[in-house]
Amino acid sequence: AEVTLKSGECMEVGVINAPDDKYTGKIEPFLEHKGGHWNWHIKQCMQKPLDALETRFYIGQIDGEIINNIMTVEYQGVGILGHVFTMPEHRQKGACKGVMKNQMQDFRNRNGRALYLGTGYDSHAYHIYASFGFQSVYERSGFMRYWGNPDFEENYFAKSEVHVKPVEWHDWGRLTALTGIVGYDFLRSIDFGIYGPTNFEGRFLGFKNALENSEHYVAANILETDKEAIVGFITIT
Repeated sequence: AEVTLKSGECMEVGVINAPDDKYTGKIEPFLEHKGGHWNWHIKQCMQKPLDALETRFYIGQIDGEIINNIMTVEYQGVGILGHVFTMPEHRQKGACKGVMKNQMQDFRNRNGRALYLGTGYDSHAYHIYASFGFQSVYERSGFMRYWGNPDFEENYFAKSEVHVKPVEWHDWGRLTALTGIVGYDFLRSIDFGIYGPTNFEGRFLGFKNALENSEHYVAANILETDKEAIVGFITIT
């Protein structure tokens, strides 16, 4: 799409489906400020498929230069929205809203089921996300969710046969759907310090990195239903 900014400039909006050789040299430097495990994921996803994880970078460009980005990581319509960033000199022009409007429309067109994100409660960003249908997972929280249907959680976690499997990249958003359930048990993971509903977005990357590059874990497994919802996980360190 094309979006006219408040400045009168024309911004082109598009989506990069990783991996993508053409845009590796643009996306990596644009988001290099993220640092650490975030950059580890970005670098890898732009070079090769990461199991069945779908990584999309929704970008706004002016004259071929990226000025805004919104990333989603998904599997089976369940995922995380993050890396929302606008170049300082292009802020307050409506670039973020212009990209997000198209990103959310694309998510709905693909029959997306749930997206989760983390931001500061009652911040400027919080209200932008709220205007696109996101709401706090629990009261006065910057951990937010968007459900395609109000009964998403009830249907997604419906009783089903289960099986054990190893941890894979496309478990990222699905684990946050699990850790984001409100109510039930309070202590959820000693290893990750999870007490009550929480966003697993950042923790997952450290978890996956440790599984691939260290001997921290003796074992780590996922409990998955036949409908591909994650209903449990175990770690032994």
